[in-house]
Amino acid sequence: MSSSPKSLLDLPNELLWMIKDAVGEHLLGNACFYLLCTRTSAFYHTTSAADWQRVLRANGLGLATYEYVDESEYEHIAFACAHHAWACTHPHCGRARLEENYRLMGEATAAWPTLRGDGAAGTVRSPHFDVAPDEGALVPSTLFAHIAFRAPARTRAARAHTQQLAYLRPAGQDARQRVPGETLDAHPVALRTFASFPPLEAMNVDAPFEVPRMLNRTGLTARDVCRYLSSCLDQKVYPDTLKDALRELGDDAAKGISWDANTVQECVKQMRDWFQVVRWTGFEYQRRERNRWFMLKFEPRALPASAKDVEGLCSPDPAADEETESDAAHLRVSLRQGVSF
Repeated sequence: MSSSPKSLLDLPNELLWMIKDAVGEHLLGNACFYLLCTRTSAFYHTTSAADWQRVLRANGLGLATYEYVDESEYEHIAFACAHHAWACTHPHCGRARLEENYRLMGEATAAWPTLRGDGAAGTVRSPHFDVAPDEGALVPSTLFAHIAFRAPARTRAARAHTQQLAYLRPAGQDARQRVPGETLDAHPVALRTFASFPPLEAMNVDAPFEVPRMLNRTGLTARDVCRYLSSCLDQKVYPDTLKDALRELGDDAAKGISWDANTVQECVKQMRDWFQVVRWTGFEYQRRERNRWFMLKFEPRALPASAKDVEGLCSPDPAADEETESDAAHLRVSLRQGVSF
């Protein structure tokens, strides 16, 4: 009479296959099973690049625009993300991010029939005029509420890598704290997270600032979004644009900015200054008659008494055109009483 199995590794191959099948497309589950021993790793010898790509997508991870990889690299990307998930201590990356991605992708796949089936691309197409109704909920990633941007580099060569301006905010970061040395590139799980669930091939951004239409045929990722926004950070902010940005905050939120109108107007000369004065909280999805739109959302942040103490905020430019007193007065009213223009 044979003895009962003493451990998982004593099980016959048939039962181990059943365990592997039960793991499904869960990234960390597959990585654990693969690394358990040489016997379980042998179960993946026939796993194709397409299989690893499906595992990545099921966990809300994709490739950035113009990121071309060899088929053999999908397995490497999967394990790099798994290892980072185990090691990362940031509360909005690592295992917590993967688990949220996995849940949201499961809900999106269940709600959107066009994402299912062997022939499905897994990405919602977004033509310029899309009158077809949404099949289910479209949820922007919560990751963006925890991303900020460092000041652009001074050299043209460094500015070419604009996606490196983005970084994950340390928990509880205030306006005085120095920007961490690592960029979003140091967090492959966050970097590769889809911008929305289900993933979209295009995003139209509605904001007081001019943001180009974002595109990625395989699904926009956080890296794509941050790269597009980083390319706009040097955009000049005119008085009317600043008024619109304050209006978008809402009456109560606008009153929450502790600086007076003159200080705000003097400091917010570029789009990147606005990202320092307020806190970016991500996107809000709106479905209008002929297209999908994503609103950039912000909220007030605690500001020091002096603008010089805000890390990354550009100094007022003495050579810039001075705005009229009526513009400053209008801003004072907006900050004191709400923004109704």
